[in-house]
Amino acid sequence: MVRIASFAVMIVGALGQDVFLASRTDSATCADLFNRKNLQQGESSKTCEKVLDKATCGSSYVSDSSGMFAACSWSADECRAGDKMRCTPKRGAGGGNCSDLAMLSNPWVYNWGKMPNDDYEGCAGQHDSGFVPMWWGKWGLDSDLWRGADAALGFNEPDNKNQANMNATYSAELWAKFESKAAEFGIKRLGSPVTTTPSVVEGNVQTKWYDDFFAACRGCKVDFLAVHMYKTTAKAVKQTLEDLHERYKLPIWVTEFNAGGSWNEVDEAGQVEYMKELLPFLEETPYIERYAWFSMHHKLDRLALIDGTGKLTDVGIMYRDFPMNVAK
Repeated sequence: MVRIASFAVMIVGALGQDVFLASRTDSATCADLFNRKNLQQGESSKTCEKVLDKATCGSSYVSDSSGMFAACSWSADECRAGDKMRCTPKRGAGGGNCSDLAMLSNPWVYNWGKMPNDDYEGCAGQHDSGFVPMWWGKWGLDSDLWRGADAALGFNEPDNKNQANMNATYSAELWAKFESKAAEFGIKRLGSPVTTTPSVVEGNVQTKWYDDFFAACRGCKVDFLAVHMYKTTAKAVKQTLEDLHERYKLPIWVTEFNAGGSWNEVDEAGQVEYMKELLPFLEETPYIERYAWFSMHHKLDRLALIDGTGKLTDVGIMYRDFPMNVAK
């Protein structure tokens, strides 16, 4: 399936779904940023004003922790930052309500369902860059999806008997209904079903599930590969994502990840160090289109972005403040 590039620019303060959709304007400037370098990335972080040559200036932009972006432009022999704008970042969030989203930096958001949380319509576009629906399983085939989302996600862990619990062949049979429903609601890009954490090694059941799905769904519209990633080291995550991209030749959305999940004992400090090592790779690798930490809230504060008292954890602060790149 040929990848369809999709970008969004949003006006701060849009309320409700209809206004949120109407706020989307010509996205050429956001699209342009995707092929530029964010000066805040890397150890030598700098501003547009510190760039001294025209070529570097014209290929750069900056971001801030509120989720705003600005292109650098050369004028009167100086490099300057242009007007700030809100573009969709790579970084997303799973779950949460309006007050949660307000604590982060303009993430795209999903909640494993076809429609957002009840309070979302009242704050749509104020604190986030858009809701992405998910067709979680075989139920509710005729249910509405959030209209005008820039993408939709496929079945959630169909290889897991405690989640969608669907074999690859049956999932492929249902895919045409997913395509039709997404088109009905103006959604142009579709993510694959997402298995439990895969490894590209002989005999891996998750990779075999993906293989069987793509074999049974030839000609299906799948614009990107969705994956969950709970390996305990950033090195292992990077290698697996590289292997998956090489195998399936699709851009990747990492829709759940942390260091080892709840079944391993990586503490909060370890989660922060894991994030410090992995986020630069996720941000700077072109085939990684988007990602979302698991999770916004968690019974284990060491895995949560927001703790039980409603405050950002150290993990959440790191996730909010790390410089962001513009997403496709």
